[in-house]
Amino acid sequence: MLARADPVLYVARVTKAARATLGVGAAAALLTWFGALRLRLSYDEGVYSQTLRLVAHGRPLVSDVFTSQPPLWPYLALPGWLAGGVTGARLWIMCWALLGLVATYHVARAYLSPTQAVLTAVLVAAVPTFAATASAIQADVPALTLATAALAVALRPGRSTGRLVLVGVLLGAALMVKLLVAPTVVVVLLVAAQGHRDQRQLVRDLAVVAAAAAGVVVATGAAFWHHGRLWDQAVGFHVASQSFVSGVRTNVGTAFLAPGTCVVLLLGALAGVEVVHRGKRDQLLPVVWLATTLAFLLLHSPLFTHHLVLAVPPAALLLVMELDARLAARPEWLRAALVTLVAVCLIGSTVDDATTPVRATARNNPAVAALERLPRTSVLVTDDQVLATAAGLSVPGPLVDTSDVRITAGSLTPMQVCAQIAVADAVLLTRGGRFGQLPAVAACTRRTMRMSWQGSDATLYVRR
Repeated sequence: MLARADPVLYVARVTKAARATLGVGAAAALLTWFGALRLRLSYDEGVYSQTLRLVAHGRPLVSDVFTSQPPLWPYLALPGWLAGGVTGARLWIMCWALLGLVATYHVARAYLSPTQAVLTAVLVAAVPTFAATASAIQADVPALTLATAALAVALRPGRSTGRLVLVGVLLGAALMVKLLVAPTVVVVLLVAAQGHRDQRQLVRDLAVVAAAAAGVVVATGAAFWHHGRLWDQAVGFHVASQSFVSGVRTNVGTAFLAPGTCVVLLLGALAGVEVVHRGKRDQLLPVVWLATTLAFLLLHSPLFTHHLVLAVPPAALLLVMELDARLAARPEWLRAALVTLVAVCLIGSTVDDATTPVRATARNNPAVAALERLPRTSVLVTDDQVLATAAGLSVPGPLVDTSDVRITAGSLTPMQVCAQIAVADAVLLTRGGRFGQLPAVAACTRRTMRMSWQGSDATLYVRR
């Protein structure tokens, strides 16, 4: 659409030093991803690893295994889990992240030269939140990859029916991996609406994209509906937890826990303001992409730092576009500014990775050692799924997610937990854990179980 000169001629003019800079930047960004592969499971990774463990053993999602995300996500991550457990799943997500960078490059090529588009993708890869999430068992990066791919296909010249259907299918699949990519729907539909003089053709193209996306959503929803339980699990308790005023205030505080990423997003937002101020109508699409994503994340409660990754590609694109506009007459300054920006992000990602402690629960935690003495077929009730994952045990399907959000929304009650304890082999109660909000859980544990082990942070009970 807006791509500049012939890519072949442009690449021919790229110096060896520039190519070397691109290569070094890309390699360094990938190294920061691998640095995050240390065994430091987060709560979400514990939830998802337990979900994958049960689904891999044939337990049905939604009807038996609770899912806090749309149902395509576990099955999308399953190949990595089957290939190598936690590490295999993380490497599989890393492959999706690489595909996302390819899609980012193709989106950037609508506005920038090939070299600058590559630098945009490298910048995205280097941003601390992207670097951390690119190798984590979380749904954000795969969903972002599918949504960005939909946008990249929509931006390509030509509007054949097949291409529009592909855009819709990619968009629908992204939504069925993680609903927080919803703002991209607006952006893709705007692309599909561009350049039409015939109103009938405009309506037809929008209808094709919308119908293809809706088809994926409806087909997936129907397959896993289970009398409305899919809605209750993947959407209902999230909706029940929304709080506008206090939620926005909390979300701002949460975002500041990722200061490096916040700086990139702020710079991207300022670049977007400049695009609007200069009246560059042909560059407004990335502005809409960033603005709708940031607004949606700000209003969604609760916000977690890994959600910020969804706003990184449009922010990086706008930032590079603004630098290009200001320094186009001085290419050496432009190259130095972009390389410096990437280097600063890489340093931030490296520092973030080095200073985040490895989870003690992974290999040297006493609770894991106690759990490993249980039979491998034991079913464990606990509010720390990371411990169960580290010990190679499974939790009951309805209790793969015991989050604060689910408890406060009333989606997880003491009666439900106690019903699972009645048929479980063991219970691990952690000090200060989420079951502390459900005092009845400890009471029903002591009625049916005997204490087998006690440590400073947890107590293990087994069936009498």
